[in-house]
Amino acid sequence: VIAAYDGDEGLRKVVEERPDLIILDVIMPGRHGFEVCRELKTDPKYHFFSQIPVLMLTVYPEDREKMHLSMREGIMMEAEDYLQKPFDPQELLDRVEELLKR
Repeated sequence: VIAAYDGDEGLRKVVEERPDLIILDVIMPGRHGFEVCRELKTDPKYHFFSQIPVLMLTVYPEDREKMHLSMREGIMMEAEDYLQKPFDPQELLDRVEELLKR
């Protein structure tokens, strides 16, 4: 497991470490997770990393309208999966396992 404090550090670590999977929180200091995901998936300089599966995590918003917008945003950023916090740890493990099988 490799941790990053913010989106910029996360991008640097993807290049340095070449992980098999990225779990990306939406709410981070600096660039939010949607921006980082979009950059990983669409920026030509990250072309070699664009196939790494991304699982987006976020807090469950009280306003369901915002939640649907967040999920739509995550899908538009080409994240392979999306999980709302709080979540069951077993659910996270199951989703990670499924993404790694692809």
